[in-house]
Amino acid sequence: MNNFTLDDIDSLVVSGRTRVDVSGKYDITYYENYVNENIGVIEELMKNVQYGINLLKDDKIQKRVLNWSRDLVKAYEINKNKNLKEEYEKSPYSTSPGSGYLQTHKYAGFIEKDFQRLAQSYSKIINFMNNIYKHATISKRKGELDSRTLYDIFIITKKACKNLGIHCPDALSLYDSITEDPYAEKGKLYEMDFEIDEDNSLSHDVIITSLPYTVTAPCFTWEGPSKYELPVTDPKPKIWYNQSYIQNNRMIK
Repeated sequence: MNNFTLDDIDSLVVSGRTRVDVSGKYDITYYENYVNENIGVIEELMKNVQYGINLLKDDKIQKRVLNWSRDLVKAYEINKNKNLKEEYEKSPYSTSPGSGYLQTHKYAGFIEKDFQRLAQSYSKIINFMNNIYKHATISKRKGELDSRTLYDIFIITKKACKNLGIHCPDALSLYDSITEDPYAEKGKLYEMDFEIDEDNSLSHDVIITSLPYTVTAPCFTWEGPSKYELPVTDPKPKIWYNQSYIQNNRMIK
């Protein structure tokens, strides 16, 4: 598990674009194009990461990053192995699409459910990005020669996340939410759990396991298409507070 501080928020924020079907048709061609875009982005990322791995001087660091990069391969395979038309024909949506919009747009229900499964591949890329960033910061602090290369790998991974449509709230909103009362309703909007360390043993008063990354996902009713934010960070992000920090900031009355 990675432990990030409030100072890391700015670097870890991703602002990917929404990739919903602006035409509202949601036919199989839209979804095929979506998956093919994923394949292209992840394939390019793997090539760039491998190039960076080859530049690493320390054998131990190189092996560690190579091991983490297996997550990218898994994400690639999830997308590459999709056969959408065949999967649709085997799904219940091919024989019972629904009524209204769902009846006239026969692939919509299938796309909604399959999109949720496909998005699981994003968590693997996020985990790789978090691992690389954490190791890059540690390496820089130690004055290691590979810190610059590690940070470059982080940057290209972050760019890939952005191209995939992964995003999260802006840095200021996250900072304000995390440093406010954790029992407030606002924090729950960001899909982050919290824990309080009663022993005050945390190295920093506030520790974050990951930012709450999401993608904009389509959903449908008989009336038509809509969209929502689908969390893609796995495991779910968590915030840890030293109890003294909570008390000193009068979060608990």
